[in-house]
Amino acid sequence: MNDEARDSRILGDSLVRRVMRMVAILHARGLESLYLHSGMNGSGSCWRYSIGAMDSGAWPRRLRDPMQVFNSMDGSDDPAQIEWGRLDDAPEALADKFESTFPDIANAARVSNPEYVSWYRAMLAVSEHSGMLVFYFDYKLDPRPEFWSGTHPGLFLDHPPGLASNEPRQ
Repeated sequence: MNDEARDSRILGDSLVRRVMRMVAILHARGLESLYLHSGMNGSGSCWRYSIGAMDSGAWPRRLRDPMQVFNSMDGSDDPAQIEWGRLDDAPEALADKFESTFPDIANAARVSNPEYVSWYRAMLAVSEHSGMLVFYFDYKLDPRPEFWSGTHPGLFLDHPPGLASNEPRQ
């Protein structure tokens, strides 16, 4: 798959943006302490994500923690990129499937967290045409989250509430 084809599948109304919107839908359903922590692999070819339940308002959790899901997306047709849904699912369908596939995470995330939900909604609004949410990647100099796309320069936001100051490398 060439870069242009991969970018068109990863960006815009792509799976990455649908996963980002899925988290907002789950927040609206009361899973306010559900977080999305994402970044790029070393070569910049895969968007990595973890979705989990905050622990006393703090996140992200360590890898392999039972209260988070971790995977990566590279724009291919590999269904393993999203183990609980289909690559073409709408955000609402992804939310339904996430809740039913990971009931322990969903239940643990049913903790009020209006500050994080507010930050997340603002992030989605600001980044609508700015691509993928990126908290980490090799050689990242600015610690603030940013958004990547093939056509827009970097867009930065302040850290969200609860983000651990010593983020683990994914």
